[in-house]
Amino acid sequence: MKLHLVLLLALVAMFGGIGCKNTPNAIAYKTTAATIATVDAGMQAWASYVHQENARMASLPLIDHGSQHSKLLVIEGRVREAYGRYQSAISAANAGISAVDNSPVAPEVAGSAAALLSVIQANLKH
Repeated sequence: MKLHLVLLLALVAMFGGIGCKNTPNAIAYKTTAATIATVDAGMQAWASYVHQENARMASLPLIDHGSQHSKLLVIEGRVREAYGRYQSAISAANAGISAVDNSPVAPEVAGSAAALLSVIQANLKH
């Protein structure tokens, strides 16, 4: 639920300021900033989830620690991989925005950010 609100706010921020007076470069900066804010909020939600899961696992019998911890590590690996792809895409987009006037945000940024948030959201439900 928290992630849904964050995504909604990011969409409003992303498209709410787009109008006739904005240049393509300004739109690119605003879109990139909104994407970064959304991913940051998603990663904060993920960190909170991991913290809660670690606390929950601490209360389990020792025999259950290994299997529960290994499941969490697998999920953390998926998030880490998706975050790495996102960081690569955002770095490339920022370089493109800085290098060329009127350059749009690369579709890879939105795609990788959406993939990362999807991995986080899917695993926050568990």
